[in-house]
Amino acid sequence: MAPRGRLARPIRKPHSRGAASLLPCAMDSITQAALGAAVAEAGLGRRLGNKAILWGAFFGTLPDLDILAYPWLDTVGQLRFHRGISHSILFAVVAGLLFGAGLARLHRIPLRPAAWSVFLVLLTHSLLDCFTVYGTQILQPFSDLPVAWNSIFIIDPAYTLPLLAGLAVALFLNRESAGRRRSNGIGLALSTAYLLATPLLKTAATADLAADLEAKGIRAERFMTAPTPFNTLLWRGVARDATGWWIGYRSLLAREHPIEWTHYPHGPEVPEGFSESRAGSTLEWFSQGFHLVRETEGGLRFHNLRFGEYGTPEAPRFLFAWDVGRDASGEWAFRQAPMELGDRRVELARLFARLRPQSPAPEG
Repeated sequence: MAPRGRLARPIRKPHSRGAASLLPCAMDSITQAALGAAVAEAGLGRRLGNKAILWGAFFGTLPDLDILAYPWLDTVGQLRFHRGISHSILFAVVAGLLFGAGLARLHRIPLRPAAWSVFLVLLTHSLLDCFTVYGTQILQPFSDLPVAWNSIFIIDPAYTLPLLAGLAVALFLNRESAGRRRSNGIGLALSTAYLLATPLLKTAATADLAADLEAKGIRAERFMTAPTPFNTLLWRGVARDATGWWIGYRSLLAREHPIEWTHYPHGPEVPEGFSESRAGSTLEWFSQGFHLVRETEGGLRFHNLRFGEYGTPEAPRFLFAWDVGRDASGEWAFRQAPMELGDRRVELARLFARLRPQSPAPEG
């Protein structure tokens, strides 16, 4: 069956919010609010008390409010805009000064600590996002390079819970209390120490996965690793060779266990002119070269392999996928493919089975 350039129904240019575009923002908002609250408490807690925590939670969430622009953007624009200028160092500097001045005026506190606190809340938001797999355009507007260090999942209780615990204690203590500063400081220190340890865990898992590929004679042209949901003990490797893509998992709790790789043959080439189009270049930019194209009844489906998959290795459902075709004007366009997450209990059981691979993964 030859690849088709058009969908069965032409793609419209919707202004609705794509599920995949919203997912990272919605899922990590609690973590970002907690981090912002802890940073603001450290900088302004003595001066503002619990108001510092509230302001920190607000400013910690502020960069992700870029989604409010989605109604005025098409699907291509949404993908480009999220984690863009609002997550940049430049935005942190400018917004830190402006909002810091407003905070200083509102609460009659010195400008310097107010501006520094807002700046650090915004900057730490972006830096934390850089540790995830999504990609953060921290150098905007000078570069649209999506920085992704791939060492922590967007929800990781081991990172978030210490922050929340420290804040929970601080909320009930007097602003002058040394115990208040200590509890928040301990929570912030523990979460930061864990975050800084994740690249070391990634290095160990990456070494195992890379060595196993070499031992199996798989010559990877592209290779990446990233943690699986909610932990940094089970890592997913994605490799490309001349025959297709290989996906395997390494549990740091069972390093003696052999790594099993699943092979996905290369799909059809993208149609001529697609990569040069606005839609095509955006999908390839977002996937950073880790994508698989498959034919569907309606045309072509573009799977981003960086974000993991649900289901069994034999019948995977990749989390980020788009249906590609021509819109009514004949331009290349894409729309979010239906997201089939499956039974959450089954998926969690499968995750645990991979973490402790002596038990077989459940079917379904």
